Amino acid sequence: MKKKNIICIIVLALVGLAMAGMATVLQHSTLIVWWKPVLICLTLSCALGLPLKRLVGTLLNIKSNVTNYIIGSIFALAVTTGTFYSINYYYSDASTEEKCKARIVGKYSRERHRSRRVGRGHYVRGEKYMVYYMVIELPDGRQKEASITAGEYARTKVGQNIELSVGTGFFEIPVIKDLSQSIQNRKQQIN
Repeated sequence: MKKKNIICIIVLALVGLAMAGMATVLQHSTLIVWWKPVLICLTLSCALGLPLKRLVGTLLNIKSNVTNYIIGSIFALAVTTGTFYSINYYYSDASTEEKCKARIVGKYSRERHRSRRVGRGHYVRGEKYMVYYMVIELPDGRQKEASITAGEYARTKVGQNIELSVGTGFFEIPVIKDLSQSIQNRKQQIN
């Protein structure tokens, strides 16, 4: 494989990972069920997989058209989903932003496990750790989960109010503009 191809593969893989990460992060501040934008982007990525299969075959030197199509479609899904969430959030209409009182209607924790390497290419379940969430209900009844720290979880009481800034996104999907800042402000008010 040529050095130019390897560099191109690494750059494209990083772009795909970055866009998938953007979609994941911005979904937490977007007031829509996650599968709706993904379904729209999946349809688009399936169509984009056809022209991308030739590029994938050239870069990765894979002869199978089906494999090239699947890889191209997965890359297109990551890029289109990340682009969708980024445009909706960052190009939201600032004139529609308004402060609203949201109520904390629940909090919960989940147990997760780290993976531990025990040999070359062999991993086992490692030590456990906890992740904490609170559920926020907006005045119109929509709910959103927010990840919080252990200290914020301990200070959070169900029924508390939190002030959020909600605006209309570029694609008319509402976004919470300052979720983490609102959680920080609430923490300072409690202390």
